[in-house]
Amino acid sequence: MNLMLLSFISLLIGNHCYFIKSLLKSKSSTLSLSTTASSSNAISDKVDLKVKVAETVLNTIFSIKPLYNIAKSKARDKMIQQGANIGVNWNENKRLLEKDFDKLQKNYDNLNNNLNYPEYYLKPFHAYDEGNLSWQAAMEVESAALTVHAPIFVPKGDLSINGDFELRDNFHKNMKKNFYAKI
Repeated sequence: MNLMLLSFISLLIGNHCYFIKSLLKSKSSTLSLSTTASSSNAISDKVDLKVKVAETVLNTIFSIKPLYNIAKSKARDKMIQQGANIGVNWNENKRLLEKDFDKLQKNYDNLNNNLNYPEYYLKPFHAYDEGNLSWQAAMEVESAALTVHAPIFVPKGDLSINGDFELRDNFHKNMKKNFYAKI
């Protein structure tokens, strides 16, 4: 299971930072004990086993729809509150887009006449039962990005609305660097 999936699962259970830090701490403290290739492989196997056990437990818990819905709701509330803490007015941002919904729907219909999306695009994802191509997801994507990226590239424990900008700016700088290196 990759770190992004672990982050999502832990966000659903409402302990995002604690859960990921615990896994990473467990992995790094265990790995720091390794001195040989064979012990490193054994430790890596232990970490993989911990992740597989966590994945199995969480998948089992979240296969129970009422538990999943409770966790999803708590995670959503936590994200909206984190956004408010850094100045993101989640509900107002959504309201501003909703007031032009008829125009948005008309533009969507004009552009989307003959598009067929892969099935996985339309499956439940994060907090959206209809997937990330739903109107709810579209109207919340900016607020969600600002909120989720808030702790990136800022001092430990701080939240900043600039985290999203820093993430994207860093990505673009690295893409340019890689692009020009290949020319």
